[in-house]
Amino acid sequence: MTYSKKFIGAVILACSLQFASAQTNYVTHTLKQGESLSALAEQYHTTVGDIMRINGMHADTKLVYGSKIKIPSTQKTVAQSKQVSTNARTTPPAASTTQG
Repeated sequence: MTYSKKFIGAVILACSLQFASAQTNYVTHTLKQGESLSALAEQYHTTVGDIMRINGMHADTKLVYGSKIKIPSTQKTVAQSKQVSTNARTTPPAASTTQG
């Protein structure tokens, strides 16, 4: 029974490491005093767990202000937001009529 628990643990670890290495889209953020991983996760629309995985952090990792960390990013989300703002700007203004 302990062998199967170790095997399952190894599989989970391998999958999480594979996810971390597969994550190639990220933003580099310099930690400022007072910032937390939960605040950064909310700001960048990701999770604390994903930030920790991509940076190789664990529960005992200390945050050092001024250090640079990677924040996972999805390129698709960025492209969609650019497309929406571009479409909004390219809409021609309504024609105005003046009587004179």
